[in-house]
Amino acid sequence: MKRIAPLLFAFINRLMFAFESLLFVAIVGACFWLKNLQQILLLEAGVLGLLALLFWLTARWVNRRSLEVGVVRRGSPQEKEADGVLRLFSLAESLLEMTLYAMLGFFVMSFFMFDGRSGFWLHSGLLAALFVGVWYAGRWLDKLRKQRGYGAYGL
Repeated sequence: MKRIAPLLFAFINRLMFAFESLLFVAIVGACFWLKNLQQILLLEAGVLGLLALLFWLTARWVNRRSLEVGVVRRGSPQEKEADGVLRLFSLAESLLEMTLYAMLGFFVMSFFMFDGRSGFWLHSGLLAALFVGVWYAGRWLDKLRKQRGYGAYGL
């Protein structure tokens, strides 16, 4: 039990206090508040488009900063700059996670939004295509991190 307790605490902490969870709740609440399907789809396009734009800008920033800073040894004067690059990588990963939570919220709400099967399946297919895009973006970010010397846990 002593090994499971910290993992359970970390899971609950992440689930209860994460910005992604708040985003999920806000999306579900907004979809119940909005009555028109077009408004909900515009909200979905706006939220997912904003998150994609933020990720794209952050990814460009990470790419540029990681090239400028390069690989830094511990104790060197550039170590703070390298920590900043690691924070940018974490920010980009968080944006991808927020996109996944937003997609999950809109997928759950699609059960309530659509009356017919064709609209539901089209919407689900588009979300699946976006999920594949997020997966490839995550792989690209991991590959970039390893190429630039900012691997997992500084390895």
